[in-house]
Amino acid sequence: MTHCGKTFYEAAGSNEGFSSVSAHHDDSFCGPPIQSGKRALLLADDPDGGGNFPEDSDDLSHWLDQAFTVEKIYLSETPLEEAQQRLLDSINGGTVFLNYIGHGGPDRLASEGLLTKGSLSSMNNLKGLHVLTAMTCLVGQFAIPGYDSLSESLVLKKDGGSAALWAPTGYSFNTMAKILGEEFFKAAFDRPGKAIGDAILEAFEEYHRRGAQAYMMDIYTLLGDPAMRLK
Repeated sequence: MTHCGKTFYEAAGSNEGFSSVSAHHDDSFCGPPIQSGKRALLLADDPDGGGNFPEDSDDLSHWLDQAFTVEKIYLSETPLEEAQQRLLDSINGGTVFLNYIGHGGPDRLASEGLLTKGSLSSMNNLKGLHVLTAMTCLVGQFAIPGYDSLSESLVLKKDGGSAALWAPTGYSFNTMAKILGEEFFKAAFDRPGKAIGDAILEAFEEYHRRGAQAYMMDIYTLLGDPAMRLK
């Protein structure tokens, strides 16, 4: 495993298992500070009894590094088909950081299917991989025998997908997910070039200090190289 514009460990490969994952070359991550013009995409579900997801996403956006150009796709404001197409266009266009907040399942973001495993065939972003953080439920469930979750499918996709994905393996409460997401954003973007693994550990530490329920730290799992750095 090498870093900083070289080979990314488990960044994308086959569905035959991690032992056969192909090396992947990409310059979107690791190395110098974040460059101006880098794009971030914030996704939010419709508000409901589970949370005011658009408002929560807006709150999280305040912690993004100012070097990012930020686009927002909220299902409360955008018809589903348009939102799906804009999301794929943004991914294929080279967006390097995505965050989703809302409902989710092992195979999708949002019950309507803002992004599903079926969407992956339309991704061709091999030279512009992204990091996706998913403040939701079940998207990171990797322990179902013979079944690849959305997280696994994105990270293992041969010709695109995600370089790394931080998501829960179980059910997540939105109030606590927002706290965790806020602490991750603070940690990840407080200085240029921080490793994603370090940002997650700092987020867990601050989340714990704020007295939120500890089990959330057990279910949020990173698939990808923790030494990867946004540049």
